[in-house]
Amino acid sequence: MPDETTPQTPPADEIEAQRRRVFESLPPEIQQNPEVQRSFGLGDAVEILARPFAKALGIKDCEGCKKRKALLNRVRLR
Repeated sequence: MPDETTPQTPPADEIEAQRRRVFESLPPEIQQNPEVQRSFGLGDAVEILARPFAKALGIKDCEGCKKRKALLNRVRLR
């Protein structure tokens, strides 16, 4: 049994729903780009959500951000 400090992974359908909401918030010309449709992953969604917060805190792209994005983009939920 995991302890209370262990983060729980949300179910795959919730992750996919959030990724889809982020994708659908993109401008139509980006959504309709076949390359974006084919390759938009969870890491891209997290980056879009995190970017305004990082910018407000003065945080620029770092190696950790790039690694997180690459790792999360390997997750395929479809």
